[in-house]
Amino acid sequence: MSNEIAQRVKVGCIGVFLVAAFQANGAWSVMKDKVQAQHNVTESVYRWTESFAALNKSIEAWGKTYSKETSLQDLRGLLELANLNAAGLSIKTDDVGVQAVEPVKHNNLNIGLTKICLGSQGVGDGKSLEVSAPDYRTLFAGIKTLTDRPDISIKNIVVLGDKKVPTANLGEFCVLLSRS
Repeated sequence: MSNEIAQRVKVGCIGVFLVAAFQANGAWSVMKDKVQAQHNVTESVYRWTESFAALNKSIEAWGKTYSKETSLQDLRGLLELANLNAAGLSIKTDDVGVQAVEPVKHNNLNIGLTKICLGSQGVGDGKSLEVSAPDYRTLFAGIKTLTDRPDISIKNIVVLGDKKVPTANLGEFCVLLSRS
């Protein structure tokens, strides 16, 4: 009888050991899956943080490139922002008016910019801004300075040779402003 009990105890121990081994293996598998899931989440957060940091640089550059539209009080402020004098160009400020104000779109989506277009009264179709300079070299250099600016948009340029001073009409001359 004692052999029989010892035999049962051995079988029971082996059974308990096998059950414990299978449970440990299952627990290890679950733990391994949880560690992998946590690793994936950590990697995702890391990539998101890097992407956001890169985007932050773009946001800073955007803020330096485009003035906020709320910073302007009137037409005079807009003309000061365009800073035509620094480019060597002059305009008749009494003849200048706002021709259009509209959001800038790309692929039919607003991109956070507002386009304010200026025009001179009595010039062509009224959608052109007439600028002049003391000589043609200054006129062309000033126009080049304006076209190099990302916050200025000019659709077309017509140089007029029939004026006393070198003059050009800047078609759809617009200043781009950030809405945020």
